[in-house]
Amino acid sequence: MFITRQSIDMRSLSLTLLAGSLMLASGCATLSGATGGSVPAALEKSPGKFVAYTCEDNKAFQLRYNPETRTLRYRGHSGGIELTRSGDGSYKDDSGEVSLMLGEGKSTTISKKGKVEYKGCGAA
Repeated sequence: MFITRQSIDMRSLSLTLLAGSLMLASGCATLSGATGGSVPAALEKSPGKFVAYTCEDNKAFQLRYNPETRTLRYRGHSGGIELTRSGDGSYKDDSGEVSLMLGEGKSTTISKKGKVEYKGCGAA
């Protein structure tokens, strides 16, 4: 078998295309994880509607997911606030004092000023 300059160029082109495809695929996966896919099924199934959550210590609240703005509306005994997704994956209010970390099952938590106020929460 003879190796020609043309066959080497074709191998280089194939490897370059393969590497580019892998980088594009990993970039898409990272982007997908950063902008979506972390909203629990209970909220995704009911966009625009409040979903009741129950927690440990007989605490409860409601959440509404807006898929257009990718925000959550929290409604509890002390009132309601709009929460926006932050870089760490949690949802926070404008001041950053309230942080809600969504999870599947009974793993959603809400912290206020760094102290966990609601734990062991899940859609009722």
